Amino acid sequence: MTTLMAKREPSLQVKDPDRLKATIRRKRFTYDTLSEAVEVHRSMIGHLCTGRTLTCRQELAERIEDVLGVRRGTLFKKPDYQVLVERRGARAFTGPKPKPVEQVIDEDVEK
Repeated sequence: MTTLMAKREPSLQVKDPDRLKATIRRKRFTYDTLSEAVEVHRSMIGHLCTGRTLTCRQELAERIEDVLGVRRGTLFKKPDYQVLVERRGARAFTGPKPKPVEQVIDEDVEK
């Protein structure tokens, strides 16, 4: 049986959620006004600003930067890791595995 996989849209990662939040304030936008301008739900903007959501579609990132009047690439970058979509839309991040707690504690004690 052949499984067809949907083509994944390119995504970008927020460089710094605090910088995004500060830019929104400096440009005198609210989450509501920005979300209306870029045509997404208000919570998406909030999640990007708090770091709850680290990535979004490239198209959305570009719209946010355009509406805020900043150069592309100022607020978003290519992700440092690959986002894998699992069952029920949950996301898992691949990349370096975290150290076991015991190893981190041992390293701190040795210093």
